[in-house]
Order: sequence, then structure tokens, then C-alpha cells
Amino acid sequence: MKRDPEEKKRLRQKPRVIGRFDETADLPELDLVETPAAAKRRKPPRAKKKPAQPEPPQRPPVNEAGGSGPLPGPGEGPDDVETPPGAIAFPTASRLARIEKARARRRKRRIRLAVLCTVALAALLAYFTGLYGASLSVLGDTVDSVRIALTPGRGFPAAFSMPDLVTAQPFAGGFAALGRQELQIVASNGNEVYSVQHSYASPALAVGNTRVCLYNRTGAQLAVYNRSRKLFETEYADGIFACAMSPNGSLAVFHGQSLVVYDPLFETVFEWQTSEVPTALAFASDNRQFAVGAPRSSAGALGGRVYLYTTDANAPDAATAVIESADGVPVGIEYLSRKTVLVVYNTSCALYDTATGAELARYAYGGDSLQSWAVSDGANNVVLLFGDGTHSSATRLCVLDTALSPVGTAEVGRIARGLAVTRTGAYVCTANSILSYQLDGAFLGESVQDARILALVPAKKLFVLTDGAMDVFEPPAPAKTG
Repeated sequence: MKRDPEEKKRLRQKPRVIGRFDETADLPELDLVETPAAAKRRKPPRAKKKPAQPEPPQRPPVNEAGGSGPLPGPGEGPDDVETPPGAIAFPTASRLARIEKARARRRKRRIRLAVLCTVALAALLAYFTGLYGASLSVLGDTVDSVRIALTPGRGFPAAFSMPDLVTAQPFAGGFAALGRQELQIVASNGNEVYSVQHSYASPALAVGNTRVCLYNRTGAQLAVYNRSRKLFETEYADGIFACAMSPNGSLAVFHGQSLVVYDPLFETVFEWQTSEVPTALAFASDNRQFAVGAPRSSAGALGGRVYLYTTDANAPDAATAVIESADGVPVGIEYLSRKTVLVVYNTSCALYDTATGAELARYAYGGDSLQSWAVSDGANNVVLLFGDGTHSSATRLCVLDTALSPVGTAEVGRIARGLAVTRTGAYVCTANSILSYQLDGAFLGESVQDARILALVPAKKLFVLTDGAMDVFEPPAPAKTG
């Protein structure tokens, strides 16, 4: 088909604009669908690489508020403060509390595991040895020791409140403090592990290794405790004059006109009838020997008598030896070994053979008034404190060896309130200070306390008890000799 020449000319001409495109005009929507083949051919977009950021400089530790310095204590700072970039993030107060709770749970698990292991071991020993009663008796003491050892101490100085303190004695590494209405047992780490109220009119203590006897002197009641509970309680028909506790838990009670000795299971193993009134009782460290001292009058003079007994099954009921003293009343007794016993009289002290009662040595006071006495740890020295409690010039310290020969003396020159002796030193308490001496009588110095001193207890540590606090006493060091 041939085109008209006019039409060909029109087609060769440039197109002429006849209008403008309106971008705001409504256009029909198109649904675009990508086919599977096109999807495979399409490449994913490449990720843009970010430039490496330089490491921030090291900054000092910051607290929760973003500044340098120590961390705030519990409740002092907000828990939601952001840590600045580059700062070291420390735990917040709430997180520290959660950490402490987790540690307490782990500590309790360790204690339970240790107790279970101890119980299992004791049960095996009881089964294979047949010592059921004795094993069960020892088991409670062992469990208490494990529990106390795994419990963190509260540190020293620590709060202590007993203004009416009667006496404080070493007990299981710590001490037992007796007041007019309360007995407190404190471990060597400063924790109070047991406390009990009492209503005894004249309370007194007798202490063993892990047991303590609380009795009513001139009353009729007594009770025995360990570090977690009451073990034994009884009441007699007549008054109690004195009690003594052996290291293994045997108990001697002098009441009325009868001396009764109980074994650790509180079964009666010995009984003695007498009309004498005892002034001193003591067990030997072997738990088999004990001594009873009582005053007696002869030819108008006041003297004393000491009976030495043994609780062996094959031993006779009578005393193995009787010691007579014509010029002194026994006020204290202590076994220095299985073969020797020390008797402290009001006028002298003497050393005797435990088998025969023969006198081995004696030290006379020369008219001085005995205020207090103690034996050093290890029984290597006997320390005597003389004084009348009124005149400072009368206070004197004397240190004896095992043969009762003087090895050191010191003029204290102060009114003394008490005496404590360790393996290496002797310590005299005044109203608010402690005077320290070596066991050769050399003076080390005076330590003034902030409050009135109630007692100084030579336990595993040397405890000083004051009004409102207890602390571990660190004596002055001996002067260095050039």
C-alpha cells in the first residue's frame, strides 16, 4: 500500500507538544508481581561497611551516679543511673543485696552438708564401736562446733550488754557470761550462740570443755547446757553448795550432806555421804580424779581437809588420800597433772602427790591477803594476786613455777578488780585499765579502756568485757633488748 506524499511528510516532522503531564492526576494502580525466575536473578543488596570506631580511653572506676569516687552505700544512690560510655559498671545496691542472699544460701548449704557428713560419721562410729550413748552425747557437741566454725563472725569490737555480770569464764574457745537474770554463751568469733534466762537468787557456774552447769548456790536447782540447748535439769531436796564440771562433761554436785558424780550421760557413778561443807571442788584433766576441800576446826584453830577420789569402776568408795592442813582453809583446787594437785589455802598454797597425798612443795603468803589466783595455760606457772581491794599499796603480784618457787614479783600499786593469766602473761584489771606483766614479773604497760571493765577472760583469745562492748585485748609487746 502506497502512502500519500503529504502523509509521509507529516510523519517525518518532529512531534509537537500538545499538553503537559499532570503529576497530581489520578492514575490507575498497578499490581506488580515478581516471577520466581526474576527473584532468582535478583541479587541481594550489599551491606555498607561501617568505619572502625577507635577504642575509648580507660577511665577510673565510677560510682552509680557517673562520677569518680567510692560506691554509695545501700539506699544512697539510684539503681537506674546509666553508666557512661567507657566506664566500669559496678553492682547497684539491689544487686549487691541479691549477691549477699545468694552467698548466704551457699553458706547454709555448706553448713547442712558438713552437718550431714558429721552425723553420718558419728553414726558409723556408734554402730561399729557399740558406744551408742556416748557417741550420741558427743555428736551434739561436734555438730555445734561445725555450725559455729562455718558461721562468719561479726568482728570486734562487738556489742555486749550485761551490766549485772556475776562472772565470765572461758568456754569452748569463747566464754560463758553469767548475769543476775541471764546466761550468754559467746563463740570465739564473737557470735552469741546461745542465751537463756534464769530466776536463781544466787547463780553460779561450773564449766567444762563444751558444757556449762548453771546452779543456784544455796538453792536446789541446776541445769546443764551445751552451745545450743539444755541437756539436763534437776532439783534436789536440799541446798547445793558447790558444783564442778570435768573436761568430758562429768558433773560433781555437793548438796546437803551428799556428793554425787554423774557421767556425761547423767548416770550416777559415785556417791559419798559426809557432814562437812565443801569450799572447793575440782576434776583432773583425765576425768577420773577429783578432789573435795572443806574447812575443819582442830584445837581452836581453823584448818582444812582435802579428799582425793577416783571414779574408776574398780576403785574403792573411800578416798584414795586425805590431806590435812592445820593452818589454812582450802579456797581452790586445780590438778596440774595426773600426779600432782595444787591446793590453794587462804594462808599458803601447796603441791601434793595425787596417789599418796604427800606434800611436795609449799609457798607461804607471809601475812598478805590473797585476792585472786590463776594457773597459766599449760600449767607451767601459778600466779597469785595479793591485795585487800581497798589500799593500792597492798596490791602485789607473785609468779611461781611448778615447784612453787618464786620466779617473778611486781608491786602493782593500784586497786585491783581481777586477774587473768595466759601462757605468756599475767593481766591485772583495775576499774578502767589493764596492767600487763610477763611471767617473770616484768611490767609491759597499762592499757586504758573507754568504759568500765567488767571482766577479762583468757579463752582462745583474751577477751575484755566492758559496759556495752566486748573486744579482743592485744597486750603491749615486750621491749626489744639491744
